[in-house]
Amino acid sequence: MRRFTWLYFGWTVLLLSTSGCGVNSNVMFQEAKGAEVKDSIPMEPLEDYRISRDDKITFLMRTNDGEQ
Repeated sequence: MRRFTWLYFGWTVLLLSTSGCGVNSNVMFQEAKGAEVKDSIPMEPLEDYRISRDDKITFLMRTNDGEQ
């Protein structure tokens, strides 16, 4: 009986995870006709940023494909 419970649970998870893929996929990420498209990321910073006392900087230095 326990085996059938896991089998039923597995099929339920499989069906639920694959059933939502095609719903409204043709209209996703489309703007309305005549809508003005605005990019929210500016090309230049709005103001200069200065590094302050509690900022953390991470720097990674790696070799080129294992060269010494």
